[in-house]
Order: sequence, then C-alpha cells, then structure tokens
Amino acid sequence: MDVLEKDEFLKAYRSISTQLKKKFVGFRQEVKRPNVIDAVDGFESLSRQQLDLGFTELSAACRLAAAQLEQSIGLNAGPSSSSRPGVEYNNLYVESARTFSKSNEQVTTYECYEGAINSTNDASLAWFTSMEAGQTALCLSDYQNAISFFTKAFKLAENDTEKTLSGNCLASSFIRQGYFTEALKILVTIQANQNNLLTQTLLALNLKKYGHGESQLSNILLDVFKKSCNSFHPQSLQYAVDELKLGELDEASIQTIWSYLNIDQQQLLLYLLNSN
Repeated sequence: MDVLEKDEFLKAYRSISTQLKKKFVGFRQEVKRPNVIDAVDGFESLSRQQLDLGFTELSAACRLAAAQLEQSIGLNAGPSSSSRPGVEYNNLYVESARTFSKSNEQVTTYECYEGAINSTNDASLAWFTSMEAGQTALCLSDYQNAISFFTKAFKLAENDTEKTLSGNCLASSFIRQGYFTEALKILVTIQANQNNLLTQTLLALNLKKYGHGESQLSNILLDVFKKSCNSFHPQSLQYAVDELKLGELDEASIQTIWSYLNIDQQQLLLYLLNSN
C-alpha cells in the first residue's frame, strides 16, 4: 500500500468515527443512544472496499470496528432498540476472524472468534463458531487453542451429532498434543462406531504400554479391550487388531491395518511400533 492509499483509508475511517462521535455530543444521560447502524454500514462498506483492493488487514479492522460497535449498542439497548439482532454482530466478528486469519494475525483472529462466541445467546450458533475457531487453530497446528475452542464446542453441544463431531475434533487435538489420557476419556463418552473404537483401542494400547493407564483408567482400558473383540470389519482388520493387542503384528498385518487408519490413528500406531 502506498502513502496515498493509506491516507485515503485513514481519511474514510476517521470520517465514519467522527460522524459517530458527533451523534453523541449534547445528548443528556437519560436520552436514548441514537441509532448507529449507518456507522456500522459505513465500516462494512469500507471493509468490502479494502478487501477488493487486497488489503485484508484493513478490511478485518473495519469489520471488527463494526462488530464491536454493534455489540456495544446491542448489549446496552432495551427491547425497543433499533439495533440489529445479535446474530449479525456475531457474524461481523466471524468475518473479522476469517479475514485476520488470511494475514496470519493469530492472536487477533482468536480474539474475534471469542467475541463472536460471547456475543450470542444462541447455543447452536456459539457451537458452530467454536467449531470453526477450533478448525482454524487446528489447521495452524496450534493445538492448545484448538483444544480450547473444541472444549467450548463440546460443552455447548445440544445433541448427539454435535457432541460426536466436537468430541472427535477435541480428541484429535489431544492426540496431536500427546494428551492420550484426555483423548480416551472424551472418546468413551460419545457415540461409538468402528473408527471411534479403533482410535480408543490404539490409545488404550499406548497408555497400557507406557504405564499411564494402570490406575485411574484401568476400568476404561478393560472396557475398551472388551469392546474391540469381534467389533471390526472386514475380518482381516479384526485379525490385525487382535495381533496388535497381543504384540505380534507382522508386516502383512501392519499393511492391512495401516490402510484403515486416519492420520491420528497412524501416529498412535507408530508410537506403538517404535516402542518395540
């Protein structure tokens, strides 16, 4: 961005801010705060303009200003307020987060997602936003923030589908961070299927092998090993899992089981094989 373009942006941004401030001058405390939708629209318009020009950070800054402004009015306004519903400034926060993420502004991206989650009373919307934030962090290999956002989603889940989706993502984040105990505790609480049970089995074998599951997880481990008997299809996969549990996995069985594993399960299998 050259100096002229930057000056034009600052001039437009300050113009919106100045007009907004003027609306508040002279208003007595008991008088209702004026409608500021035009200022929000001004910031959104400037945001779109900057995005079209390729200035993603400036676009995100405008969207964030619009979101913060609309949220502040929404939180303080009464039932007769003319401000738009919370879902809209939630979306402005989300749009800001998406735009900041393109500029690798990780801290600001997460702050925008937090603003979106905290700005709505709609649990489903908060769940969806938490999931998007967690996926963003996961793509950046930021497993701690992925865990934080997926934990929010897991707690916000209102049905089995949401709980299963967020639980699997949370467990995956735990696995990538090396928190196998936490991952197993999550997986045993959500709907079971072959993929879920295969991850549980690999986690249980790792915990048993490295001596991390003999006390508080002993009952869980026994239950996992019991469920993994005659639960996998095709039979070649069941045979490979049985061999793995006995510690007698040969090269052919390794190739068989490997073809059924996702990236987290492959990592868990490598831990087991490398420890032999």
